[in-house]
Amino acid sequence: MLKNDVRNRNERKPIMSNKPLSLKEGNSDFTISRMLSEKNVTTLKKIAKSCKIKGYSKMKKDELESCLGGVICEKERLPESLYLLDKKKWMLFTELASAQCLELEDKLYEAATHLENLGLAFRFAEGKARYAAVPSEIREAFGEICDEDFMKKRENLSLYDDYANAAMALYGLVRSDELTELFESLSGRTGESQALADSVRCFAENGADYCIYQEYVASRAFEESDFEDVQKFADIIYSVPRYTPDEKEFLRYSGYDYYEVTPQIDALRKYLVEDMKIEAFVANFIVDEIHHLSAVQGKPQEFVDVFNKYRIIKKEEQIYELMNLVHEVSMNTRLLGNHGHTQAEIMELRGETPDNRTEWKKVPASSEKIGRNEPCICGSGRKYKKCCGA
Repeated sequence: MLKNDVRNRNERKPIMSNKPLSLKEGNSDFTISRMLSEKNVTTLKKIAKSCKIKGYSKMKKDELESCLGGVICEKERLPESLYLLDKKKWMLFTELASAQCLELEDKLYEAATHLENLGLAFRFAEGKARYAAVPSEIREAFGEICDEDFMKKRENLSLYDDYANAAMALYGLVRSDELTELFESLSGRTGESQALADSVRCFAENGADYCIYQEYVASRAFEESDFEDVQKFADIIYSVPRYTPDEKEFLRYSGYDYYEVTPQIDALRKYLVEDMKIEAFVANFIVDEIHHLSAVQGKPQEFVDVFNKYRIIKKEEQIYELMNLVHEVSMNTRLLGNHGHTQAEIMELRGETPDNRTEWKKVPASSEKIGRNEPCICGSGRKYKKCCGA
């Protein structure tokens, strides 16, 4: 056992193996003390900070190990740590708790790092593979606390987090009272304004993709400008009505990769697959990139660059048809700056007709063949023979 009193220098230290963690040793070696011994002081201090250990910044490695070994599995602390995990981290934790050790995909590495900083799981490598494991003591404690009441509270807090994440995906910024109004109107539940506000603040303080700034729940992106752009952005979005779908559609936006698959998106994908004979999985990658550029209001050349990256343009008339389809996608993509509305919806709200809309220039396909040494039709600035005509 690890020593309990870090001040007692004469107490015998636990005997640890000098060998790194290995899958060959079996799951019995995935204990808190064993895994803490593998971590450097920087990582141990991050865990100590999350455990709210006083004076951790001045502790040495053996002191940190001793303190952490005594608090990581406390029954009062473990539920609170688990309540504040977002869906991605929660799913990873439950999978690890079930299997104890899993090889990490790249997309899960950040989540595993967060779990490690909370002392809930630990990362290690074996060869080129990277793994994460939940110590046996935490697995046992989790089994004891994971009852119906725990899951009900966890589900409730997760819903509050989902509302905040969905609001960030659609609007980028929302007043705290407005988030309450959204929750009450869409869920039909009332009397939870304080619980909602407190929970969202706790999630924000524990690594959520949003933060609290004055009366707003705001995207982390505003931190880059030290929140200087918040008021300007608020003035923009609150100058138009808010787009509010039903609860089912609204909560879909809490997912990391969700976007609305519009008829315009389907039309672009269909053209890529059926007319240009692009493999479906490649077409999906292209469509995802086109939607992202539309959401951030990319320039026409940036869309062309996507098509050039995948080297799909074989005929000059294809670029014109693609750009016409891209224009329709962009006009019907939901934008943060439009308070969740598409550009087409904003124009309809203003009473503008399609004839009044500013469209990208639609150039008819030329019947004349482009010279190989002439500038490429896509606008890249390169010769046609070294670009779309390659």
